[in-house]
Amino acid sequence: MKSAIIGLFVLVAIALTFEESEARLVCTRRICDTVRCAKQKCTAKQVLVKKGGFCGCCDLCVTILKEGENCADIFWRNSINSEMWRRTSVYQRSL
Repeated sequence: MKSAIIGLFVLVAIALTFEESEARLVCTRRICDTVRCAKQKCTAKQVLVKKGGFCGCCDLCVTILKEGENCADIFWRNSINSEMWRRTSVYQRSL
């Protein structure tokens, strides 16, 4: 019985830790007040998406891939949220 209570306590602690870390990833109303954006220098294969970075705080260079090109290498480096992607002309041209 004692080990079951300890196990339950550990599970609750893990769940609370996960919930707290998830809460830090939420875009709050004033999150951009604390963000310092780096100036973006896009390459020839990229387009600048205004306010396209995390939470819409900073501009973002987004790599444009041709059909069949591997996206795994760039996915985490310049990901763009789906709402920002829908608002860009890049998305419109790719339809």
